[in-house]
Amino acid sequence: MIVKACNFSRCLPVFIVILLLLTIFCGFRLFRAQEQAYRQMEIDQLTSIAELKASQIAAWRNERLADASVLMESNYCGRAAACVLGDQNEEFVRPLRDWLQSIKKHYSYADVLLVDVQGRNMLSPSEEIKLTGHCFDALNRALQSREVMLTDLHKSESGTGIHISIITPLFHPDKPDVMPIGAAILICDPETFLYSMIRSWPTPSKSAETLLVRREGDSVLFLNELRHQSGTAMNLRIPLSRADVPAVMAAKGLSGVFEGLDYRGAKVISCVLPVPDSPWFIIAKQDNDEVFSLWRSQARLLLALIATVVMVLMAAGAATKQSYQKRMYQALYQSETKLREVMEQHSVILNSIGDAVIATDTKCLVRLMNPTAETLTGWTDAEACGKPLCEVFRIIGEDSRETVDNPVAKVLRDGLVVGLANHTVLIGKNGFERSIADSAAPIHDDQGHVSGVVIVFRDVTEEYRRLKLLRENDENQSILLDNIQIQVWYLTDDHTYGAVNKAHAAFIGMSRDELSSNDMRRIFRKELADAFEQGNRDVFDTGKSLMTEKWIPDAGGGLRLLSIQKTPKVNSEGSVEYVVCTAEDITDRKQAELENEKLQSQLYQSQKMESVGRLAGGVAHDFNNMLGVILGHLELAMNQLEQNHPLYSDLKDAHAAAQRSADLTRQLLAFARKQTVSPRVLDMTETVAGMLRMLKRIIGENIDLAWLPGTGPSTVMIDPSQIDQILANLCVNARDAIADSGRITIETSSVFFDEAYCIDHPGFIAGDFVLLAVSDTGCGMDQELLRHMFEPFFTTKESGKGTGLGLSTVYGMVKQNNGFINVYSEPGHGSTFKIFLPMQEKEKDISAPSSVPRQEMTGHANILLVEDEPMIMNLAVRILKGNGYTVQPAATPVEAIDIAVKFSGAFDLLITDVVMPEMNGREMAKKLLALHPGLKILFMSGYTPNVVAHHGVLDKGVNFIQKPFAARDFLIKIREVLDQKVVEKV
Repeated sequence: MIVKACNFSRCLPVFIVILLLLTIFCGFRLFRAQEQAYRQMEIDQLTSIAELKASQIAAWRNERLADASVLMESNYCGRAAACVLGDQNEEFVRPLRDWLQSIKKHYSYADVLLVDVQGRNMLSPSEEIKLTGHCFDALNRALQSREVMLTDLHKSESGTGIHISIITPLFHPDKPDVMPIGAAILICDPETFLYSMIRSWPTPSKSAETLLVRREGDSVLFLNELRHQSGTAMNLRIPLSRADVPAVMAAKGLSGVFEGLDYRGAKVISCVLPVPDSPWFIIAKQDNDEVFSLWRSQARLLLALIATVVMVLMAAGAATKQSYQKRMYQALYQSETKLREVMEQHSVILNSIGDAVIATDTKCLVRLMNPTAETLTGWTDAEACGKPLCEVFRIIGEDSRETVDNPVAKVLRDGLVVGLANHTVLIGKNGFERSIADSAAPIHDDQGHVSGVVIVFRDVTEEYRRLKLLRENDENQSILLDNIQIQVWYLTDDHTYGAVNKAHAAFIGMSRDELSSNDMRRIFRKELADAFEQGNRDVFDTGKSLMTEKWIPDAGGGLRLLSIQKTPKVNSEGSVEYVVCTAEDITDRKQAELENEKLQSQLYQSQKMESVGRLAGGVAHDFNNMLGVILGHLELAMNQLEQNHPLYSDLKDAHAAAQRSADLTRQLLAFARKQTVSPRVLDMTETVAGMLRMLKRIIGENIDLAWLPGTGPSTVMIDPSQIDQILANLCVNARDAIADSGRITIETSSVFFDEAYCIDHPGFIAGDFVLLAVSDTGCGMDQELLRHMFEPFFTTKESGKGTGLGLSTVYGMVKQNNGFINVYSEPGHGSTFKIFLPMQEKEKDISAPSSVPRQEMTGHANILLVEDEPMIMNLAVRILKGNGYTVQPAATPVEAIDIAVKFSGAFDLLITDVVMPEMNGREMAKKLLALHPGLKILFMSGYTPNVVAHHGVLDKGVNFIQKPFAARDFLIKIREVLDQKVVEKV
């Protein structure tokens, strides 16, 4: 009986709660149903009003169009209009005006106009009416289409009213197929019908109104006067960005019922519909507060009724609970008595087991503890009995140090065994902490109901300490492997991954979980996987480490060179368990080594070229001396013969060949980059023409060299040797770009760029320029090559066939001379290099031998000549004496100084070679200036100018002549030096 009473007492509150919830649910459903029905009624009313207004507006528009169609089809109107528009015949003017007045009066039009095809008002009842821009546009469309046109609502010309006009084209009744003769314009005042119809509302309402709107650009325009705001017709606009306004929704093409904010910012419910055959939208709206005001009063009554029912049910439940409470207490007492008996029966067993045991009742109060539990908790059974479990059995998380949820509550709720969380710490009564493990289980009575909970736990402190040490060792090893750049992974005997570090997983492009236990042959392509597999077999079979280098694809799809070491992991039995693989990415290091080898090769090539240059400079001295002797003797022989002498022509050819040899020496030295830059004004076209023969030898016989000289001025300021070097480099590159046969074209011209052209063409400079262009029919270059072609040491040629300095040298020379260079090239279409150098004014040539009179090359002066080459010495003495000069020759600087000391007179001029034994010419000149302060000096040398510059001779104001030289040039230079008024420093 007690058990049944307890069961009934427990079921009764549940029944009452269910009944309350059911009542609340039914009341809520009724409330929502009533609300939806009321809302739908209001929506149907708004929809009906909006549809009615839209159909009325559409009918009004159709009536106006019908009126216009009647006018257009009327023969009387057409014939009368033809007479009025043609000659203003008074016979038709008055009747037609009366007829128009009748139409205006009976059809409620603001005015009726008769206009010609230009839109001029020819006849109307009211003369003050003027056409607006809307009417003019509609008139033109109506005349072109020969159809009636209805304008949109628009303001009048004076801005005082709003009109809508119907344009009716009029035709001559006898000529209906020709263009209209004019038009009748019916002007409507929307206030007479349209606006009043829109303002009307079928039921009394404080907030309801109808709006007529249309879209204009990025806003919506209100076409009628509003109920809650004046002066809005054709004036009020709302931007389309306000998406919550029903008028904006209409302008965006939406239709239906919406809730939003109106032009006042008030919450409204509205129905939006388009007006048929027009750009207008009709909006019927009403404020939410007014729509639901009646519903709110009804809802309050309904809620009060539901609340009354709920309170009655709650009172009944409370009374029922009180009546059965006594029986419930009795049932609980009996349950506790049985539980106590069961615990006494099992106390002996609990005291004899090794694990700690704590038993509780259903209220989580401690009922008993065995001796092991007393030892671990620090509480005696007598002290703990009756106390809350959380006070005796205090457990926290080892890592978080926060209190752990008591497992008893979960056991009582679910009736299942609950295990304690890992790393749970028990805090004893004395504060001592122990790590514990195990579980809590329910205690069932005879009826199968849970009457308490038993907690069984043990001390696992030492076990956790050992596990923690092992885990820390594993973590330290994992951290070490994950933070090194070297890739590490294990492979088993079936070639599957055991474990990998982050570096290897990132390189492969897969996660470590994806790689673990994955077959290596599924990751790498077959050839690479076979090579790996063979290496693994060798390590498993031999038990020895293996080193190898392989190109492996990385996560990005590129190939990287890895240095891989495979080391066997041998167990205690001596067999290989798995292979430990480590890999280091050595791609960058290998590339750096290759780049160093390339740079070293380029350095050797540069040093070789430097040695060749030094050799060329040394050879030039002796070669130029010999050429000077040949040229001098040839000129002396030619001077002694008449031009019609049989030998004169042969001597002239020999002289030209020797002079050509001197020019070739200069060009070869320029190509070896041994010339010091000495810019001067020269003619680009003439300079290039002088190089054509040598350039043909460079490019070979299979390539045609085309020369297109310009006709305009082409004077520039540049060192001639730089022109030689620029053309040589460009022609050599063009030759290498042509596979078999082709053409190289060299051309010159004068160009001018203005500021506007330079703005549209970045890189160009305004001004007058001389163009030197070199084009070829070779393989061409793509955009990638064009971006790098001027970089030093960048070359596409094979190793040993180019230094990568040719184009960078050309670029540097052009920039050094204030010019710029443009390159035009496409693969398969050849290349064109265009060099632009600033144009210079042409200087008058005062050095031409043919323009110098004979008497200006002779003179009377004491000359000290110092030359260590006997043939040059003899030739120079012969030339000087033959032209009236007194000469004292000396083979060495010491001999020259000795002659100067013993000479009784004064020397006017010192002519000396620069590079000589014992001392150079500059040092000797300084000593002679001390003996003869007024001495003038002329230096000469067969070395290249950079060697001469090294000895300080080419300083500004110092006189110098390059060997070999012609006798005429030699005599002119001497005359020039002797005529100087100021002695320059040396």
